[in-house]
Amino acid sequence: MVMNYSYTYLYQNLKQTNETQRKGTKNKIMKPVKFKHQNIVFAKDQPEYQPLPALRLDSPEGEVISCWKLTPKERIKIIFTGRVWLSLMSFNKTLTPSYMSVNRKDVYSHPDDNVSFFKKYIYKETNSK
Repeated sequence: MVMNYSYTYLYQNLKQTNETQRKGTKNKIMKPVKFKHQNIVFAKDQPEYQPLPALRLDSPEGEVISCWKLTPKERIKIIFTGRVWLSLMSFNKTLTPSYMSVNRKDVYSHPDDNVSFFKKYIYKETNSK
């Protein structure tokens, strides 16, 4: 799953870590993962949180994109329920727009997207020899 807004993760991670430790199911929740175009890691030096690899876009909207890996149990649950729950912190202010997708290209595009497989791998190898 792909989610915007890292503060959501920081809040949910702290909340879920406390809940999972109480239930004895530590580390059985979805996790943010590193990805090719990430350019920042939030909470990198904050031991109370897990690091959040993200892509911060230089856009007027100030978009922050992260990629998440679900556990096998979560994957099965989504297949049967078709639902994902999202918790956002608004700090009692206007809620910021959020978007979730299972397709990276729905969330952001990259110049690599326009490069064909042939040009990216085959042409590169034959010209480097």
